[in-house]
Amino acid sequence: MQDYLAFHFQVAAEFQDVIIAGLYDLGFESFVEEDEKLQAFISQSDWNQIDQEAFKWFCSNHGLSYQIIVHNPKDWNAIWEANFQPIVLANILRIRAPFHSADPSYSDELIIAPKMAFGTGHHATTALILEWMTGETFNGLSVLDFGCGTGILGIYARKKGCRNLVMIDIEPQAVENAFEHCELNHVHADAILEGSAEVIPAQLFDIIFANITRNVLEELLPKLRSHCAENGKLIISGFLKQDELFMISCLEKNQFSVKSTFQKEDWIAILADVK
Repeated sequence: MQDYLAFHFQVAAEFQDVIIAGLYDLGFESFVEEDEKLQAFISQSDWNQIDQEAFKWFCSNHGLSYQIIVHNPKDWNAIWEANFQPIVLANILRIRAPFHSADPSYSDELIIAPKMAFGTGHHATTALILEWMTGETFNGLSVLDFGCGTGILGIYARKKGCRNLVMIDIEPQAVENAFEHCELNHVHADAILEGSAEVIPAQLFDIIFANITRNVLEELLPKLRSHCAENGKLIISGFLKQDELFMISCLEKNQFSVKSTFQKEDWIAILADVK
């Protein structure tokens, strides 16, 4: 497995969401937030391909300075274990690591060991979708978790009764992590695929999750729409409140009808139905 670069930024807590959104768009994968500090992680290979001028402009525009530390995969395990605490969503779902004890007082539980994949439930975008899921039933539904990261959304849908589950991510580490999480949570995915929209199976889905960046969402909405079943639903996140109206416009242009929006901190999720 390849090394990862950790960029250490000094960022006031109230600005961290904006910085994370910008770095996520540039290609950074995972983040550790502290009071006045932010760590952003990216693989060595992705860093070699990133738009360096865009990164320099972003840092200059936001007055950011940073230090870079190279981590091997074992280093990452130590980092997330030190920062990962169980969380509870909607007083129903508890998300824990394998080294935490179970708590039977909560009806739903997910076990997550994220390594370098995005999606532990701690970040607002993932939490928004999971909170919505706690009140939904998935019995008999087909689900696509596009940009699955750790697989947390798809795995929870399977635990809540979905009959068919496909998970896709462009990062090989995420695909590997999603396989591992299916085993940890004793669920089965019908397919876990590496790639982007080109690897979506030739089928229709009742529910599609897409917790990815704004720019990628804008580009791929037509493709995702083509894989929505009649009366299907799409729930998207990965963008800030300031992008809400733009994303609603994109959804409407692609024959979706917005049903609900959810906000946590500065982040937004949107639930839409097929028109």
